[in-house]
Amino acid sequence: MDINGKSSYSSLVNVTCEIRNNAITSVSIFPNPAHDFLTLSIKNLAGNKNVMIYNAIAQEMIHYTISDETIDQQFNVSTFAKGIYILRIDINNKLYNIIKFVI
Repeated sequence: MDINGKSSYSSLVNVTCEIRNNAITSVSIFPNPAHDFLTLSIKNLAGNKNVMIYNAIAQEMIHYTISDETIDQQFNVSTFAKGIYILRIDINNKLYNIIKFVI
């Protein structure tokens, strides 16, 4: 919400898109802001992926492991307090991407 009391919503946030082994890879989250569920969409991304969600004071709220190359994974965020959160994706124990989202 802006200082003037107005807010806007984005239906999809594209985070990463690249070409690996002749396949387009992408990572996106939606909706942003989230209310009850946050969906992480991963397309054509190889490797063992660890997904962590942190609150504004760096407390780990969710830790999830994904081995599939393509997946739409929903996370229940209905009990999270309103605020800004960080979704971190590590591939093979190395940082791949960090995504900011709002609840």
